[in-house]
Amino acid sequence: MIDTHTHIYGAEFSQDIDLVVRRAIETNCKNIILPATNEGSIDAVEALCEKYPDICKAMYGLHPTDIEAERWEEQLEAIISRIQMSQDRIIGVGEIGLDLHYGNETIQAQRVAFEKQLVLARDLGKPVSMHIRDAYDEFWPIMSQFGKDEVCGSLHCFSGTIEDAERALSMFPHLVLGVGGTLTYKKSTLPDIIKHVPINRVVIETDAPYLAPVPLRGKRNEPSYLTHVVDMLSDIYEISREEIERITDENACRVFSLK
Repeated sequence: MIDTHTHIYGAEFSQDIDLVVRRAIETNCKNIILPATNEGSIDAVEALCEKYPDICKAMYGLHPTDIEAERWEEQLEAIISRIQMSQDRIIGVGEIGLDLHYGNETIQAQRVAFEKQLVLARDLGKPVSMHIRDAYDEFWPIMSQFGKDEVCGSLHCFSGTIEDAERALSMFPHLVLGVGGTLTYKKSTLPDIIKHVPINRVVIETDAPYLAPVPLRGKRNEPSYLTHVVDMLSDIYEISREEIERITDENACRVFSLK
């Protein structure tokens, strides 16, 4: 398994991170991708990648909900600088995107930050991890500026409609959908969407410490819990969990250039 999006570098894991990584390895988790969300989180990402270089891989980006209305330009410049200085050490740009769930106060700044980070990723030949929440109407005009081969990466924690999924995957052949714990939730519409998505366009993720899957919902999430997501995908696609692991691993390696 490959956890394509997790935040186990955060304070929630400060007391037992070694056990968390050990449990991930014991459940056959081969790689863990750690997207920073702001400049302040980069040091924590770097430290964990230095401690576990064979399994942990870094991405840097400015998350839409981390954008501060009064200093977003300074934040963006700092992130872009860190990405440019660290391009040999990171596998991609993320977590970036658009989020209108809590309101639209920073939407103009979000648009600019998202677009500039997409351009940077394209110019560096890096994949992206995109967070799009309640913002697909804002997403499409930005994405229409890019050619089909200019965007590679994942729509992390996909929460759009089947129409959004089909449009994104048809526009960008190097894009995949990231699915995690929400796939297992009783009222989730994601299973009905995913069954219409080719398995070679899906990767798995935790977004830990958030969105723990059933039967662990409400607890702190971690990479070892990916087994529950794999089980659900096995039911949806009606193929073995071993085959789900193999295919989603291949997808992640292809998109994020992992060995």
